[in-house]
Amino acid sequence: MLTFIGFLEELERSHQTVVIPKDEVERLVRRFGPAVRQMGLWRHSTDGSLELSTSNIAAAARLVGDSVLTAAIEELKSPTEFLGVFDRSGCATLQLVEQLGRLNREHFERRVQRFQDTRDPVEADRLWNEISLELFGA
Repeated sequence: MLTFIGFLEELERSHQTVVIPKDEVERLVRRFGPAVRQMGLWRHSTDGSLELSTSNIAAAARLVGDSVLTAAIEELKSPTEFLGVFDRSGCATLQLVEQLGRLNREHFERRVQRFQDTRDPVEADRLWNEISLELFGA
């Protein structure tokens, strides 16, 4: 039987992603704000989709905890398009969005640091291409 930590480690090693199509991204932005686009790699210059690392999703779920995750799932299932200002302050989905954004930013910063530290030209080229794609969409 796979342990929780073993499962998370497997997610991290597999580099699997979830892609949210443009229409869904825009619906989430209308409901929860522009921070949604910071949860992963936003393909703003191509198809408008948002690509999220499954390891970041698992880590964010762990960080917010079971009760917030359950509430976020219910909020996401709800057909309500707009949350009032007062509703947003305690919004479980926003907590999840914030964690995903933070994890994505940390992952990007680590990639930039590896790029700056590497002496391997092949790795430097690969990292530069990844960083460029994320920053400029090309």
